[in-house]
Amino acid sequence: MKKFSRTGMFFLAISLALFITTLQRAYSPISSSFGNSELGAKSWTESGQFFLGPQNLEISFSTAKQQNVSVYLLDTEALEKWHQTRRLTPIVAIENASTQVATYDIPKRDLYTFLIYNPNQTPVNIGGNLTQIGLEKDLLLATIITAIIGIVLMTLQRFIKPADQNKPVSPNAQPKNSQTISSVG
Repeated sequence: MKKFSRTGMFFLAISLALFITTLQRAYSPISSSFGNSELGAKSWTESGQFFLGPQNLEISFSTAKQQNVSVYLLDTEALEKWHQTRRLTPIVAIENASTQVATYDIPKRDLYTFLIYNPNQTPVNIGGNLTQIGLEKDLLLATIITAIIGIVLMTLQRFIKPADQNKPVSPNAQPKNSQTISSVG
């Protein structure tokens, strides 16, 4: 019956490894860049795709000559909708700005794309940077659930008695390892 205890210890070891990984990823920011040189007047462009986790994302960008642009962050579903209908449903929308530094909450782990619009009559140069910071909420949740399962299994071990202890003992029964000693007189 020590299976529960061993399995509980296994889940606790897994949760410790997940916790260490979660902390390491939270305090080791990942940066990427995006941008476009000479984005044409009144035109749109897409960045490459970024795989982002559910954590905080710092977005910073600026344009040459302080020209205003609109920058939208789209997940896979919103990008597909944009391609089909030209309707925007962004996760983040920064409109008519020439410079921006802000932090946003990313709701889920997915591939994300920046869609940039130049409303100006002249081409624009834009450069930006992304920095993923903070705890990834899905990894933290997995860590907590795994630890709870481990604790529950180890606690169950204390309340479940081995099958041998549940059998009634008859008054004439002798222990298995007892020997009868006879005296020679």
